[in-house]
Amino acid sequence: MNEKKLLAKAIRLAAKKHVKQERKDGTSYIYHPMRVAEYLRRAGADIRTQIVAVLHDVLEDTDTPESKIKEFGSDIFEAVKLVTRPEGAAEDQYVAAILKNPMAANVKMMDKIDNVTDILMVDGYGNERTEKNRAKAVRYIEKARKYYYGKFSKALDTVIEEAEKDIQSPVVLRRIDICFEAESVKLYEAGKAEEKVEPEVVEPESAKPEIAEPESVKPEITESERAEIESVETEAEETEISETATIETVTSEIETAEPEITETETAETETAEKDITETETAEAEVAETEIAEPETTEPETTATETEISESSDEDSDDDDDDDGLEFL
Repeated sequence: MNEKKLLAKAIRLAAKKHVKQERKDGTSYIYHPMRVAEYLRRAGADIRTQIVAVLHDVLEDTDTPESKIKEFGSDIFEAVKLVTRPEGAAEDQYVAAILKNPMAANVKMMDKIDNVTDILMVDGYGNERTEKNRAKAVRYIEKARKYYYGKFSKALDTVIEEAEKDIQSPVVLRRIDICFEAESVKLYEAGKAEEKVEPEVVEPESAKPEIAEPESVKPEITESERAEIESVETEAEETEISETATIETVTSEIETAEPEITETETAETETAEKDITETETAEAEVAETEIAEPETTEPETTATETEISESSDEDSDDDDDDDGLEFL
C-alpha cells in the first residue's frame, strides 16, 4: 500500500474512533489531528510523519488496540506510542523521551502549537473570556512555558510568547498566526535548546502592579520670599537671645538677694531668741524665789525661860533613871 492510501486509511480510523468526541470549543475532535497533519505538510514533513499526526491521540483517547497502529509500520507505531502520554507520567520525562525521536518530536511540536492557539479561542472570536476558560488557558500556557519552551523550535516558542500576551485581553481578538518557514519549524539541535535564554514571562492582569511612591517635590521660593523668611528667622533668633539674657539677669538678681535676706532674718532671729531666753531666765528665777519656803527664825530665849528649861531637863533625867530601875 502506497503512502497516500496509508494516510487515507489513517484518516478513516481516526475519524471513526473520534466520531463522538468534541474539543473544548464544541467542534468535532477529528479537526485537531487533521490540523496537526496539515501544519506538518505545510512545514514540509513527509507523509509518514503526517500519518503519525492523524493517529497521535487514538491510543490515548480511544479504545483502539495497539495492533491497529502497528499495521501502519513500526516507525509510525513507535512515534505514536511516544506521544501517547503514559498514565501518571512526569511531564519532563515524557518530553525528554519524545525529543529522542524526530518524527514524534515534530508531531508533538505541532500538537502543542495547535493546542495553545486553540485554547485561546474557546469563548469564540470577539467574545469576552469567561473567568473559568481564562484560568484554564493561563494554566495550560504556563505548563507549555515550563516544559516545552526552548526545547522544540522557534515556531513553538513564538506561539507561547504570543499566547502569554493575548491571554491578557478580556476579549478573544484573534487566532495566533503560525510561521511555517523552514528555519522557524526546524527542531533545535540536541544540546542547543539548553543554551536558549527564556524571556521574562508577562504577568497576568490580575497581578497588582507595583506603585512607585511619588518623589517629594520642593516648592520653588522667590527671592523676596527667601529674604522674608531669613528676616523672620533672624528676628526669632534675636528674640530668643534677648529672652535668654533677661532670664539670666533675673536669675542672678534672685541669687544675689537671697543671701542678704537670709543674713538679716538670721540676725533678727538670733536677737529675738536671746531676748526671749533672758526674759524667761529672769522670770524663772523670780518664780523660784517666791516658791521657796521661808527659813525658820528661832526666837530669842530669855533668862527665865533658860532657867525653866534647865530645871525641866533635870527632872527628865530623874525620870529616865526610874524607868531603868523598874525593868531590873
